Amino acid sequence: DGSLQGYGACVYAHSGDQFNLLFSSSKILGKSAFSAPQSEMAGALLASRMEQKTKQELFNVSLSPPTFIGDSEIVLKMIAKNDPAGNPVFYGVRLMEILATPSPDNWFWCPGNLNPADLLTRSGTSCAQVNSQFWLNGSFLPQDKSSWPITICSSITSGEIPTKSVNLARLAPNHPSREY
Repeated sequence: DGSLQGYGACVYAHSGDQFNLLFSSSKILGKSAFSAPQSEMAGALLASRMEQKTKQELFNVSLSPPTFIGDSEIVLKMIAKNDPAGNPVFYGVRLMEILATPSPDNWFWCPGNLNPADLLTRSGTSCAQVNSQFWLNGSFLPQDKSSWPITICSSITSGEIPTKSVNLARLAPNHPSREY
């Protein structure tokens, strides 16, 4: 998840129908000038790196394929598009790393109010929320997977991918002797 204040991700491990928070990480933006989509992309990259770290640390454990869940339609559409070169540089560089490991088919959208990682980036998160089942067990994760309120990222139809355009204007010199 990402916001104008920071970004973060969390990893849940499950065995049978038990889901438990394994670890989380968050970064405060401070003076950085990230837009909300850039912060969401940084959160997706952090999640991808955390998944790789988990695989390295648990190399001798048989792990099922990861499921990445986020609430940013813009970022998930970029991942589903699977074309880092077709995006502005900030996004393209991060997409190359994200797409190098987990398949876009492993990325899903969920409503923001059900995204546990949202607690990492929401100002005013209380101790009670951090100690809640929502956070510790992953919101809807303990439910049967068929009832999860998720959509595979390749099925997202709304939202636009952000782009930056530059308008160039040719200025006529006011004084012929002045160099530009």
